[in-house]
Amino acid sequence: MKKEDSKRTVLAYLNSRSLIQGMSSIYLKKNLEWLINENGRSMSLLASKANMKKSTLHGYLNGVLPRALPGLMELAKALHVAPQDLLFKDLQEEPISSPPKNIEGRYELVLRRIESEE
Repeated sequence: MKKEDSKRTVLAYLNSRSLIQGMSSIYLKKNLEWLINENGRSMSLLASKANMKKSTLHGYLNGVLPRALPGLMELAKALHVAPQDLLFKDLQEEPISSPPKNIEGRYELVLRRIESEE
């Protein structure tokens, strides 16, 4: 399998805005705002620690969803939270899981419809 094909497989749910927008349990924007305020971090410092452009982080804070898993992983690492918690938990309401010590490796994300709007 080509490297590009594996990236498409891993990022399929993130790259399809129509799938992601239909989900009601994405907390990235809310969690980022809360974590930045809680820790007194600046956007510039956080962007630097996550090896991303400040404009990318600004986009996330304005509701833009990640297009690449490695960037999301770096952001979660910089915030000391597990990537799945950053996306799918309301961190103000639920405890934060410890991030994995080693986030490198292959990942498989599966998205399946559990209800149909008809």
